[in-house]
Amino acid sequence: MPERVGYGGSAPQAVNRVASVVDLRILGSVEVVDEAGETLGLSGGRQRALLAALALGAPDMVTTDRLLESLWGDSDAARPEAALHMAVSRLRGALGEDRVLTLPGGYRLDLPSPNTDLNRFRALVRRGRQLMTLGQPAGACESLRQALSQWRGPALADLRDFEFAEQAARRLEDERVAAVELLMEAMLDAGEHDLVVGELFGLVEEFPYRERLWWLLMLALYRSGRQADALAAFNDLRSTLGEELGLEPAPELV
Repeated sequence: MPERVGYGGSAPQAVNRVASVVDLRILGSVEVVDEAGETLGLSGGRQRALLAALALGAPDMVTTDRLLESLWGDSDAARPEAALHMAVSRLRGALGEDRVLTLPGGYRLDLPSPNTDLNRFRALVRRGRQLMTLGQPAGACESLRQALSQWRGPALADLRDFEFAEQAARRLEDERVAAVELLMEAMLDAGEHDLVVGELFGLVEEFPYRERLWWLLMLALYRSGRQADALAAFNDLRSTLGEELGLEPAPELV
């Protein structure tokens, strides 16, 4: 049975001091880790939301209007522009003055791409896809496992009161599940049919409308000599789609 490809890990204890930032993490709760491996203290949800909004927009500038909308929305906060300037100032106090740049019309987070878990995740997924294209499924498996290990829980888990974070978290979760699908496919290509069957049964239960997962489950069962179970899985999918959504499986799956 392969290691469960989900969430794991726990956040280290926060400390309130300025140090050299080496890692920004949003694939879980939002946190910043310094060179000593300690989590820097961030004062309040809005400061973490500001950091997350800048991280999601990086390496591009995020406009002032977009930040105001994301952090304050339709609230009746007095002088939100001044509040944003104060939030930026406090964030610089935590990260360092040179980490948040002021540009005409907005702000930009200045942090090397490898120093964020989101960028590492995406780079490792791209590498996994490249290795699959090159016919190297074992290497793809390793890269994709490393990609998924960047996740510590649901993305932006501590910012769900902010609509922009909720929307971003849904998009990021789609990326995570797509990476899981690719890992399952790479394991199948590597001949690990029996190992992925149990994993895929759990995944189709968790994501019953993702037809690619059902396709992978059917393929794994078939290659494991379980043709009848593969057909039963297809019938389960057809029933699920028909009864709950009024749809038929895609023609290529049929």
